[in-house]
Amino acid sequence: MAVAASHTPFLVLDERDVIVEVGPPARAQFEPLLGRCVWESFPGSRELFRPHYQRARRTGRPAEFVQFFAGHIARVRAVPAGGGRLELSWETLAVLDVLTLEGLRSSLDAALAILERRCRRNSLRVLEGSR
Repeated sequence: MAVAASHTPFLVLDERDVIVEVGPPARAQFEPLLGRCVWESFPGSRELFRPHYQRARRTGRPAEFVQFFAGHIARVRAVPAGGGRLELSWETLAVLDVLTLEGLRSSLDAALAILERRCRRNSLRVLEGSR
């Protein structure tokens, strides 16, 4: 299976969103979750990620999006792989410092600058509202 470049973390979900394969760069975090539903493993993520995954399955085309979850901002790519499977790869764009208000402000500013440079402008709407 040719997914993303070998240094890009990836995993494969089956049609029920169960993790069935984990690429080498993601093994430390995701290998213990093999055979488990991604939504049960990451509570609160379903509402954020599932609509994009469903769109990829429904259209048969890759879905790319920027998402904030658990202190991380990542660019995610969901590619239909047949039989309801999805190949997921991601790039972490920023990690927010939530230890102090100053750290949060500074890391949000840095994250917005990264998103401004690397992502489409409409991806920033949610973050800009909190600025």
